[in-house]
Amino acid sequence: MGITGFAIRLQQQYAAIRQQLQRFVAAPAGSGVVARSLSREQARDLVVHYWVNQVIDMERWPECDGSGNVTWPKPKDKVRLKLNIAGVQFIPDNPDAAGWTQTRELDLRNVVMVVRFAQYLKDNWGATVIYWGGLGIGGGRTSGPDTHTEGLAMDFHGAVTSAGHFDVLRDWGNQRVPAAIGGDKYGHWPATTTKTSYRLAVDPMDFAKLVVSAAGAPGFFEDVYQYLTTQARHDSSEPKPRIGEGSGILHPDTPWTWLRAGHKNHFHFEVAKVK
Repeated sequence: MGITGFAIRLQQQYAAIRQQLQRFVAAPAGSGVVARSLSREQARDLVVHYWVNQVIDMERWPECDGSGNVTWPKPKDKVRLKLNIAGVQFIPDNPDAAGWTQTRELDLRNVVMVVRFAQYLKDNWGATVIYWGGLGIGGGRTSGPDTHTEGLAMDFHGAVTSAGHFDVLRDWGNQRVPAAIGGDKYGHWPATTTKTSYRLAVDPMDFAKLVVSAAGAPGFFEDVYQYLTTQARHDSSEPKPRIGEGSGILHPDTPWTWLRAGHKNHFHFEVAKVK
């Protein structure tokens, strides 16, 4: 079989699989469930739904039996995603992931969270590029169990949007912590402090600065945090989400001293492990 014949055969197989999965064109039941609360079955159906609607591309196509029942991925399977997700280009910002053309194996609930995150930034900020450091890998680690290597987490380093290029390290982590909110003489959080707040926050009574900050880095990172609290594992004990609270979402102003320095350049967010 020549190259042309092989390509035709491949197209036919692709069309046949899509035809078998037509019932997944419509949004399945889990579409209204937040990512952290999805069952494995709901997440699997959503992943197939995304594939059928060309929201994601995976390392392999879904597989069905003769009755159209999905045999791969199964609810407990993990998948690798190609790096155009929901129309947004995902570029690795981690030397250990440089040159990757797809993620490592991801929990299906994490796939849903990542897709929704990309869709949110595209729809609300005109994002075309997302810089990431942890989809199957994180913090420079290449071995040993953690939520990244288990496919449960993502590190978000920044994005190219219609409002500009936002970089967590440059536009947040490297900015001074004002003395008025607890910064030391070097503009850093004291190493022992466990009381932090959002260093980029603007006085709500300063209307001129408030308008500017809403469309800039202060507003962008605040909006990202607030969105993540709707999807990712949060574990906050506070009634209203707030940057600086104790949260499963980590960032440059996280209050936990042993985690703060390691998250100077990114947000970390995840879904919880389930059996």
